[in-house]
Amino acid sequence: MKDRKGFTLIELVLYVAIASILLLAIAGVIYVISDYYNANSGEFIIQSNVRHAMQKISAEVRKATVTFIVTKDDYTGLPTDLTPGWNYIGLNEAGTDIVQYIYDPVSTTHKMRSLAQSDYGTKYTLKLSKDHSNDDHMVSIDLSGELADLDKTGNHDFSLTTKAEATNTYNIFTRETAYKPGVAIAYKTDPIPKGIRIRIGFVLDSSGSMGDPLGSTGFSRIAVLKDKSKKLMRDLSEIGVVDASLGHFDHRDREHTGLVDLKTNLAYMEGIINTMTPGGATNMGDSFRFVAHTINDAPMDSEVEYKQYYVLLTDGLLNFSTYIDGSSITDYPVANETNVRVRTGWDLVGGSWVYSDRPFDFVERVYQTYHGNIDKVYVIGFATGPGQASAFRIAGICGGTNVGGTYDNYYPATDDEELERVFDEIRSDIAKEVWYVMGP
Repeated sequence: MKDRKGFTLIELVLYVAIASILLLAIAGVIYVISDYYNANSGEFIIQSNVRHAMQKISAEVRKATVTFIVTKDDYTGLPTDLTPGWNYIGLNEAGTDIVQYIYDPVSTTHKMRSLAQSDYGTKYTLKLSKDHSNDDHMVSIDLSGELADLDKTGNHDFSLTTKAEATNTYNIFTRETAYKPGVAIAYKTDPIPKGIRIRIGFVLDSSGSMGDPLGSTGFSRIAVLKDKSKKLMRDLSEIGVVDASLGHFDHRDREHTGLVDLKTNLAYMEGIINTMTPGGATNMGDSFRFVAHTINDAPMDSEVEYKQYYVLLTDGLLNFSTYIDGSSITDYPVANETNVRVRTGWDLVGGSWVYSDRPFDFVERVYQTYHGNIDKVYVIGFATGPGQASAFRIAGICGGTNVGGTYDNYYPATDDEELERVFDEIRSDIAKEVWYVMGP
């Protein structure tokens, strides 16, 4: 019988050890290759997504009629912070996706669409700036990011830069500064209107009760009105296309201005406001007719579109009206007639004083004369309690639509903060008319 040779235990252990080392080495190579492949695949996918997003941004900029480069003051990445009517492209709040927010006028909300997602832990940085080398129609787009450490060799940075020409845009406006870079674009594709001018008439109460204290502020109503009115004038002057006429009243029109460009006549208008002092009764219609006549009698340019607004403010019951001298007391003037008399709104009937509707009828007559050119009348009740009733009634007279028991042009303001909010809303509404220069 022949001797049978085999592996000794030591040889077997040695062979297994060598085989294990080889297998571990092969596995390590495969692992490194796999990580390298995954890292490069991930980076390729991310950069492909980024290039697609850059192309989409460029396409949107090209077809936009107006484009604003906005900073973090105007864009947070949250849809709830966006301005209605405007579309946006920027990063989401976390900086992980490049997103487009498209405004839906039916639902009055913004619909989000992702242009480049972060499937591999990418964090983006988007910077936009206006390139002044091409007649204000070029946006410079710098998109960089940090790809997560997929191959365990450290994070990978990437950066892509391109320029987009806004071929259809009216202009590219930017709010970027040296300390606040552009982080998103806000844009519209609506047709740009022809030249526009805003004409606004102010009819303000300076009757005796305006000298009364306003709540617990320690200031009189007239002092608060003057302060907030001057601020509104300054805000409107910055829009650049606003003309204004101002009248204030007691038992008759005390003073009214011509129609002036607020941008160049701000100091003049502030001076008129400073002269307002309380005294006398309440005849809103008399100032209303002068201001309305002034605005409607002003020359117009056939190449310009005009928008016309009025702000009527009172703190109490209207108790005087104006009638043309030598005629019926209900023959109200609607232009700048000077042969007039004023009359109280109270009549002595059977030994008792009875309130008549003449002061309100007078206001209605002025409104009906000029309403064809009026876009909106803002009626402000600058009072508490019963004093709001007059403003509410005037709102209905002056084109208000009753919605849920109140008029859509009626604005109660019982303190200084409410008055400022109303004035801010007026400024915002007017700015929307020139959206192509004011932006979101």
